[in-house]
Amino acid sequence: MSDLRFGEGSSKQIDKFVGTGLGSLKAHRELKPGVSVGELLNNYRQRALFHCALPFVLINQEPNIDNKGFLAIENVNLAGQILNDLKDVSPKYIWLRDSFSDMRSGVMSVPFAILLKKLLGEDRAKILGLFGQGQVLENDKQSVIDAFTQSGALADSIKLTKDIYETSLSQFRLVLSTQFYVYAEKWIGYKLQQLGDLI
Repeated sequence: MSDLRFGEGSSKQIDKFVGTGLGSLKAHRELKPGVSVGELLNNYRQRALFHCALPFVLINQEPNIDNKGFLAIENVNLAGQILNDLKDVSPKYIWLRDSFSDMRSGVMSVPFAILLKKLLGEDRAKILGLFGQGQVLENDKQSVIDAFTQSGALADSIKLTKDIYETSLSQFRLVLSTQFYVYAEKWIGYKLQQLGDLI
């Protein structure tokens, strides 16, 4: 493989990943209620690519779908983005942070897309009425939390995130020695514990 660290090829790859990441941020803000979970995940993956591709370029490895190490780190980053979304709507975290930031700002998230897919009629209209309004009043917070928990959207979002973390672990197993795999296992184990603490 040619040395990409200091050559023109490296510069072009870095420019490409920066452009991809910035483009995904802009595209994310333009996604509206009704967007599919799959489309959001694709957008998140573009951002994950931006975050984890640069180190691979700098160590002279090509970040592509044939590189299992790259895919493992990409999946960890993807799952981390959804985990952060979940903390925004978790009944355990909701009173500990500036909650509902995505909903207040009118920015779609994977958990919110899963919730909207499950809700119908007045329940769906009520949640949509809070989207992008700049604030979620205290008496509405519990209604949103109840919608996430009672509809199963919170549990489904947690399962999706857990599955992505476990996929990354299986990919790490293919490329890491036992010595280094132990660290990856502990790292992802910590993330899975955070997922378990969301409910």
